[in-house]
Amino acid sequence: MLTARQLLILEFIIQYFTLEGEAVGSKTIVDQTDINASSATVRNEMSVLEKEGYIQKTHLSSGRIPSLKGYRFYLDYLMTPEKISDEHLRRINQALDQQVSQLNELVKQSARILSELTNYTAIVLEPNRAGSQLSEFRMIPVSKHQVMLILQTTHQSMESMIFHLSDEMDLVHLQQLNQLFNEQLVGLDLPSVIRKLQTDIPLLVKQHIAPAQHILRQVEHSLHTIQQNQIYVSGKTNLLDFMEELNREQVKDLFNLLDNQEAKLSHYLHPLSQDIEVKMGAELDSDMFNNLSLITATYHVGQFGQGRIALLGPTNMAYSKTFGLMNAVRNELSQAVLNYYFQ
Repeated sequence: MLTARQLLILEFIIQYFTLEGEAVGSKTIVDQTDINASSATVRNEMSVLEKEGYIQKTHLSSGRIPSLKGYRFYLDYLMTPEKISDEHLRRINQALDQQVSQLNELVKQSARILSELTNYTAIVLEPNRAGSQLSEFRMIPVSKHQVMLILQTTHQSMESMIFHLSDEMDLVHLQQLNQLFNEQLVGLDLPSVIRKLQTDIPLLVKQHIAPAQHILRQVEHSLHTIQQNQIYVSGKTNLLDFMEELNREQVKDLFNLLDNQEAKLSHYLHPLSQDIEVKMGAELDSDMFNNLSLITATYHVGQFGQGRIALLGPTNMAYSKTFGLMNAVRNELSQAVLNYYFQ
């Protein structure tokens, strides 16, 4: 068990290394803290912290830097979120307090402002759509052989796409298909809609509107898209600021993950065991996260479910300030999403 003085020394080493990026020696601790002890005594305390695995030597300095175990202890027992400035709060409010036509506009804005304020990579997952029902289904002719499909849910998510019609498909068939889908699918929750599209609907279409069979797969694809929780990333290039800690292959893998692997990225934002979590390096089970930390938090939007907000940055990030900013953004985002649904 660490003594009070050892805790103060560990906390100072972590905060100093975060701000200065330099290893810490005993003289710096004596000169810049209120710890009433000689350099020799502080060195002895640092030796205990090093032996217990909380700090470690570097190759370039006689000072010490935090280890992953030290960071973990700090996060679990010592760190308290910093209160954000009025200016930062004003910028967050300005970014999220606006009328939007689509939910994803708010989610994108939250990722952008969080990345700007922290200089890290922000990742925001839309609220899940548990209980969302199909509220509107329309197919509108845009040309002789093209139709626009419009789907909307009770949570105001909308998906539209244009696809081609077969030569056998005419306006009468389109009207019949609109009527069938509205009678059979509108008012059902999205999983039930997809199930019916895979079971009952194909039989009815084949029996009554055979030329429309080729449309079913495209409609199902659109419903899967609207059911998914979309992920938005901002500040990806901020990772380049930490190239001293990351190798080229690591950065390449991270960019690929952020650009092209939404399902895998969503895995790292899995449901949390607590309201806000930090995982560092090896705790994320992939070499691409070496020397990085991922902070993930849940934001709640009442009956409309919950989403997740995350920051990816260096292990020596300013955790206290970052936690304060994340809490402010997720609180404002929760309120903004509720305002969107009730506008």
